[in-house]
This record gives sequence, C-alpha cells and structure tokens, in this order.
Amino acid sequence: MFAFHETQEVRGTCRLKGELGICVAELEPLASWFSPPTIRPGRQRISEQAQGTPVELYYMVQTTDTGDCSSEDSRKGSSVRPDQQRPMGYFAGHTPMQRIGSVRLFQPLSELKLDNNFVVMTPSKPIRQRETVSTFLALSMLSSVQIFTLRQRFHSDFCNAVNSNSCNLS
Repeated sequence: MFAFHETQEVRGTCRLKGELGICVAELEPLASWFSPPTIRPGRQRISEQAQGTPVELYYMVQTTDTGDCSSEDSRKGSSVRPDQQRPMGYFAGHTPMQRIGSVRLFQPLSELKLDNNFVVMTPSKPIRQRETVSTFLALSMLSSVQIFTLRQRFHSDFCNAVNSNSCNLS
C-alpha cells in the first residue's frame, strides 16, 4: 500500500490471510505532512491544516515464489531498473498500482481534561512562530452544563484568535 502527499511517499505491506484473503497494511505518515504549507513569494496560500492533510492511497498486488514477504522487502523500493521501460505505476513482478481513493489526515491531538465536563484538545507537536493552530473544546455527553463562559488568555505576541462554533449549544 502506498500513501502520497504532494511529492512524498510512505509504504506498508501485508500478506493476504484467511479464506477471504484479507490483509491490513499499516502506514505511518511523515511528521512533515502536518507542517504548515510553504508559501511561495508572490502567492498567498490558505492553510489547509484545519481541513486535514490530503493524501492519495494506492495499492499493488505482488506474487512471490516462496510465499515469504517481510517488512524489509517493502523498504527496498521497486525492483524496476532505470533502463527498463514500464508504464507509470508498474513495477516488475507486481500488478499496476490501483487507486484506493483520497483521505484527509488530521494531526494527533493531546487532551487536557479541565474537569468532568470539558476537555481541551491541542496539537501534540510544539507550535512554531507564525503557525496557524486549531484547538478544540469538547463537552462530555454526560455533562449537565448548558451555559458556560470561555475566557481566552494569550501572550502579547499572539496575533489573532478566531472563534469557530461547529455546533449550536443552545
């Protein structure tokens, strides 16, 4: 299985098992996939972090003579030599890549429990200067709180805060 974000790629492998031939491949996105996008001079780009990181997923089926497949094999890269002419997405000994679809990944969040009613969720990684950050306030389903006041306190160097109400609490 392959995951592509812009020009970067991560891979994972698995072996088909059982009568239905099911396998689960685990992919670990690169930390840079959750960094703010670079802004090119003369262009302004709106941060897509709030909407998640867009990733394209593909898979490829490989047959083996021995039936052995190790995780080490997946990191070796393709077995195509530069001098061989193959269609794009085709690797020797493999079927062509098949598209699974697009997904959006969200950065893992750290949770800080305020009390039995509220949890604040913030990015797990350190925040850099000029970075746009989203934090979330979650209300417990079992909470009896109907009205609350949220006060925000920021450092004097903080530029801007925008409230975004994704649900109506009234």
